[in-house]
Amino acid sequence: MQAIQSKRTVWCYLIFVVCTNFATMLSFLTIYLQHLRFSLAAISAFLLAYQLCKFIFEIPTGFLSDKYGRKVVGQIGLVGMILYYALLLLRPNTILMVVALAMRGISESCISGSLESLFIDSLPKEGLARYNALERFCFYMANGVSALLGGVLIGAQLFQLSIAVDIVAAIFAFLSSTGIRSSSEPVHCNAQSNTLSLINAASMLKSNSMLMGFLAMDFAQAFCFVGLEEFYTLVLQDNGIDALWSGGIIAVQLIATSLFGFLVPALLKGRNKAPMLYRLAITRLVVTALLLVPGTPFPFIPVLYFLGDLLFTLFAPIKYELFQSSCPSEYRATVISTQSQLTSLGAIAFFFLSSIFSNVLDAQQVLLAALVLSSVLYIPALRYVTSSKN
Repeated sequence: MQAIQSKRTVWCYLIFVVCTNFATMLSFLTIYLQHLRFSLAAISAFLLAYQLCKFIFEIPTGFLSDKYGRKVVGQIGLVGMILYYALLLLRPNTILMVVALAMRGISESCISGSLESLFIDSLPKEGLARYNALERFCFYMANGVSALLGGVLIGAQLFQLSIAVDIVAAIFAFLSSTGIRSSSEPVHCNAQSNTLSLINAASMLKSNSMLMGFLAMDFAQAFCFVGLEEFYTLVLQDNGIDALWSGGIIAVQLIATSLFGFLVPALLKGRNKAPMLYRLAITRLVVTALLLVPGTPFPFIPVLYFLGDLLFTLFAPIKYELFQSSCPSEYRATVISTQSQLTSLGAIAFFFLSSIFSNVLDAQQVLLAALVLSSVLYIPALRYVTSSKN
């Protein structure tokens, strides 16, 4: 019976991953905001508000998930995402955009770590890497198909229809979440309730140097790569590619990456994972630097971006397995929320940098500066978590 319930949780979670990542506006939000005649500095400020709200609410919502029920907090976040898309449908102005993106940040902080924790707890430890590869396939496939559809809709100036499609996907995500089984009653009904507190969670993190190393990597990575994801369509647009072709390029990249993800478990089998993680992560930094260096011929930009995605697909399951194996189960949602909070903090730092320098630098130059700065922390943290003594 438990095996059947666990299988149902896995399938419902994978459907949830597909629906939450089927977002036609995801790759084109910056283009939509430019269409509304907002400047790059204003767009950076909107995204800064989004990341700031996500940062503020990440740990509190993760702790509430651990203590009072992960499923219900995640579903509150899904309702919030539906409201976010509904706000985008209203007559746009500066205040409304700030409110909408703040709503998105709060909602994503509720979703972050909540339903994923239930999924992880339903899996055997030896299955983490395999199911992470399957999850990445669903993630990339949903992003790829929605980017293709988004490119068609945005290219035809059908912004409202694109948002409506995303609302329908968010509703299906909510429905699929109802099939994800809660592992138990909320933790406050459990014997561990007296030990679960934010103070104890902070103490656990301080004493777990491996987790701290991975969290430092996540912060440094977000400082560059969150901005790269948000501004990639602007980089393509600056090189003369319209929304339709941008959607096609992104779709091909994401779908090919998702198919490649099926090969990952076989490629990683029997490998010494820590050294492999180090080599792949460093190679990705080099590839990204080549992508962002001024003067790189345009045909190489999407190729290098795609190569970076392939490298990430290879090392993400390794990092995921090492990270989760270092994480106590009772604090899983809190730790995942801490991870998301540091990712948001890295993104906040990037968009703050972008809002200051976007008047003198283009998107590609801002991203290159962020990559150089992030490497100062990322490489030492990567060295630490992959060293032989750990």
